[in-house]
Amino acid sequence: MADKNINIILKDYSLLLFFLFALNSIFGTTYYVDYQRGSDLNLGLTPNSAWKSLKKVNNSQFQFGDSILLKSGCIWREELNLSLSGSVTNPIVISSYGYGVKPNILGSEKITLFQCLESNIWKAEIPESAGWIWFKFNNKLQWGKKELKVKELNENYEFYLDSTSVLFYMDKAPSIENFSLEVSVRDFGIITGWYGETHNNIIIDNLEICFTKNSNIRIVGGSNWIIRNIDSHHSGAIDESDGQGIQIEGRNNVIASSKFYENGQHGIFLSSFGNSQVDNNIIEQNIIYNNYHTGIDLMNDGGRVDSHQNTVIRRNYIYDEPNFEGNEVGIQTLGYEDGIVKNVVIHHNIIQNVKGIGISIVNNSDSIFVHNNTVYETKSACFNLDNSAGYAELLNNVGVNNTYYAVVFLHDLSNKIIDHNVWNTDSATSTNNVLVKNEYYNDQFEYQKKCKIDLNSSFDNPKLLLNNDKIQGINKNSICVNSGKKMNYKSDYFGSEINGNLDIGAIEYKE
Repeated sequence: MADKNINIILKDYSLLLFFLFALNSIFGTTYYVDYQRGSDLNLGLTPNSAWKSLKKVNNSQFQFGDSILLKSGCIWREELNLSLSGSVTNPIVISSYGYGVKPNILGSEKITLFQCLESNIWKAEIPESAGWIWFKFNNKLQWGKKELKVKELNENYEFYLDSTSVLFYMDKAPSIENFSLEVSVRDFGIITGWYGETHNNIIIDNLEICFTKNSNIRIVGGSNWIIRNIDSHHSGAIDESDGQGIQIEGRNNVIASSKFYENGQHGIFLSSFGNSQVDNNIIEQNIIYNNYHTGIDLMNDGGRVDSHQNTVIRRNYIYDEPNFEGNEVGIQTLGYEDGIVKNVVIHHNIIQNVKGIGISIVNNSDSIFVHNNTVYETKSACFNLDNSAGYAELLNNVGVNNTYYAVVFLHDLSNKIIDHNVWNTDSATSTNNVLVKNEYYNDQFEYQKKCKIDLNSSFDNPKLLLNNDKIQGINKNSICVNSGKKMNYKSDYFGSEINGNLDIGAIEYKE
């Protein structure tokens, strides 16, 4: 049953992207948007005749193969509402041109005028639709901490909102140079489709999106999207009530080579609601960190049994910084009511120092293949398997060190294949190797004999190689070398070709 994952097509999109961009340059028209020097009265066909606003883009008609390029270094405080579609061979491209930092789409308004009400309490006028507050000083961002009463404001970055103003505490005068507030007022940075309306065949490339109330990117029902080279951060609310780096309901989409961080709920959220179909999506080669609920979340919220299936999650790096105050789960699959998340392949990911669980397979998850991942020093379990009688595989994984529960937490062994793993606790702060139902095991042979699983696995130290506290490889004497169960994967976390026997974990040993 370990080869069931071959039913999911594992594609390499780098060549596809090059081909699609080349087609666009031949068959499509390119439009330029420059907030600093453009005008919506221009034709938009050259950098010197660029449009100015995203509103102009929203209200314009486009053809298959067209490209809409935003000027690098520019900032737009607008929603990009895409009511357009490309074709499979001629997608619409939204990207950048020029030099400098990525074009910014912000869901916020900037506040720079403040009034002192009393010692350390300051007031600023804000739009009525305000959501959350971020403090920006010398280009460093700090989440505001929301309080429900003015009298509770007694520490830096605490704020209180009413309908037209914000009151906040600062122990130094905020009128100094390079200090401002970012106040979220728009739900989305990029939004497309809604229920009953879909837009397909679009590439989003090389943009930065942040400070929205709901989701920085929200795609409803879209198919054949490629999202790449995106920086998506600081969305929603720190209390986990909202905030997605990207949320997609759709088919055949790729999220690749992007950064998703400091979002109030999820970095990447594939969600199925009602009749929405989430199918054949790929999440690969992303850097994901400091999200307050989950790095990558696959959820079927009561949709049809077959409405969330065939996802590949591969070669992502998920971590939390040491001072992060959230409780991020690295990767999670979860279904509610009749909704099932099924046929998911999670392979060659590195998850390090997350403040929650590394990989968590829970309610209504079926046919979940967890192969060749390395999870290191989590606050909770490295791996959590709690999907009742749903089929799942834990093969060729490395789990090292945790603070609560155990390195691997197995709630139910029925319909599970668990083998060729390395579970290890080599730190004074770690607890146990394995927790099966309510029984802990720190002796490998007792565990294997009593539970009759993981018979080719080890509790030995995998001898991970770290550089600046980041996992870079394994020692040549590691128990992981050439010990993995044979699979069909062609490359490891770094994209290095796999030759000969497969190693255990996300990284193959190289001389």
